[in-house]
Amino acid sequence: MPSEMLREAEDSACLAVLLPGRWDRMEAFRKARFPERAEAAGVDLGLVTADAHIGYYRDELLVPRLHQDVIAPLRARGAERIWLVGASLGGVGSLVYWKSHPEEIAGLVLLAPYLGEADVLDEIRRAGSLQQWRPPRPLAYDDFGRRIWLTLQQITAPDSPTPVLLAYGTRDDLGPGHRLLARELPETRVFTRDGGHDWNTWAELWSGVLASGEVCGGG
Repeated sequence: MPSEMLREAEDSACLAVLLPGRWDRMEAFRKARFPERAEAAGVDLGLVTADAHIGYYRDELLVPRLHQDVIAPLRARGAERIWLVGASLGGVGSLVYWKSHPEEIAGLVLLAPYLGEADVLDEIRRAGSLQQWRPPRPLAYDDFGRRIWLTLQQITAPDSPTPVLLAYGTRDDLGPGHRLLARELPETRVFTRDGGHDWNTWAELWSGVLASGEVCGGG
């Protein structure tokens, strides 16, 4: 999996690996000026963008390739804390990777992630909360929606050491899933602004996330 260092940090111990959306390539983060926004926020955070396009998901190669080609080399270079920042489908990829390698990831920033269809969301609402929800068993192998929410149930549990930050536009068509997840997170880790499912909105949200100080002690 190709990758590119977008921003070196003075202290390379903390890095964010950026995963693009479904129809995007890794250049999208540069075009959206993610490095410049990190500079403006005064965050000592290295940025690496990974070309995790949809083909890796389709061929079930996302986790092994991201691990072998990106995460492991960064670890070898001395990165102590690695965050995953995923836009749309990249947010899903961040969760899928964390599920396989939770010990490697310091935290997740989910920018408007796709979180499944309405029937699964309704199921969770009826349960009262994500932690009370119990999906039907056995789960089908391709039951994507429920598997993603099971991962979210695990990572948002009270004893989970991994922070999850959620950021989304209030006019995003995927908003029902975002608002449902927001209920499970501390208010300080939920970021919203007027906008839809697009890079202009995500870039502004990225600035807000960085200013909060939640990622690598920035802000």
